[in-house]
Amino acid sequence: MAGRKTKKILQTMATAPSVLRTNYSYEKYVLHSDISHILAAYEKSRTVYPYLGEFESEDELISLLVQTLSPAPPSE
Repeated sequence: MAGRKTKKILQTMATAPSVLRTNYSYEKYVLHSDISHILAAYEKSRTVYPYLGEFESEDELISLLVQTLSPAPPSE
């Protein structure tokens, strides 16, 4: 069970782009659940997060993730 300090750190980092990307990939590809709430949080944090350059790299990582884990088109 997470301690009080650990919970505070996780709560503080909940809007960090890398944490949102990790949650996105875990819920989409492992749990196969709805990710609309994570995408909404990602876009919201983009407007208030002070280091916008991090979003460029996170967007690239999400793009690579989608390309890598998306099913391949059926071959003829």
